[in-house]
Amino acid sequence: LQRQPAVLNQLGERWRGHLAVAVVTTIASLALVGAAPTYRPAPAGLRTLAFAVMYATAAWGWTFALLGAAVARFGESRASWRYLADASYFVYLVHLPLVLWLQAALRDVAWHWSIKFSIILVITLVALMLTYHYVVRRKTAVAA
Repeated sequence: LQRQPAVLNQLGERWRGHLAVAVVTTIASLALVGAAPTYRPAPAGLRTLAFAVMYATAAWGWTFALLGAAVARFGESRASWRYLADASYFVYLVHLPLVLWLQAALRDVAWHWSIKFSIILVITLVALMLTYHYVVRRKTAVAA
């Protein structure tokens, strides 16, 4: 899609249709097998085939709908979005050791998981965005 912006723009124009397909096929999938997970092999048959087709269609529908909605909503170029997009790969590469260290540090703290999760999320994002800005971006700007 990077090399075919017209196709990406079409997703931005048609995301509501993809969303409708995603919702309908998700509901149909859940109607076939139920909302509670089962941990046994599915029996061979028409019902399993129908579920597989509905599930795959729902997955593609959700992918196209969310991608199209993002293009429609965030398609115009903005410096702040570009900065976050540039930083995202650095954050992806570096976040895991910091997250694991923070999880280990908070392991024995008797707080609700949602509070620990929020603390880990905020510390990780702030630390990595500051590192990106003052170390990575600065080096890139100096090298250029």
